[in-house]
Amino acid sequence: MVFGHQHEYETHAAEVRSIASKTGCRVRRLATGFSRLSATAEMTGRDELRVGPPEATWRENRELRMANEILRKASACFAQRNSAAERSHDRIHRRASRRRYGIEPIYRMMPIPPSTYYCHAGRRSDPEDWPVGARRDAELKAVIRKVWDGNFGVYGVRKAWHRLLLDGVKVARCTVDMAQLLALT
Repeated sequence: MVFGHQHEYETHAAEVRSIASKTGCRVRRLATGFSRLSATAEMTGRDELRVGPPEATWRENRELRMANEILRKASACFAQRNSAAERSHDRIHRRASRRRYGIEPIYRMMPIPPSTYYCHAGRRSDPEDWPVGARRDAELKAVIRKVWDGNFGVYGVRKAWHRLLLDGVKVARCTVDMAQLLALT
């Protein structure tokens, strides 16, 4: 509004005072906003600030909202989960967003190729396709669970690790720690 009425006033201060009184805005706030917009216009190299058609702004806002929603839901995939109920709840939301948007828009927003999803989905259905480390972790979780349950859930990481070593299972202490965090709690 300030930009459109520059030619009607002798000074910039008179222009800001007049427009502030008409809009009910404070003079200082309007002057500050105008100076920020002017600085932005100078930095971008444009002589005047032009506002595009509202449809372009609406479209951009819609795209940004969709991108934010996709990123929010995708970040839930990588967040640490505490319980099985939360995991199933997240899984339902991921499936719903996958049906709603498809895979490609989600991975376009994230720096991960879509083939990663398809590879993971294929592995999930067939344990034989799992990487060696994932297969070993699955086996160790079962063994650690057996040791932990065998002692009424009292063993901590250190005692469970020592018990596994006594039973002849070669495993690192950090692996026992991770397995207990993921499988037992």
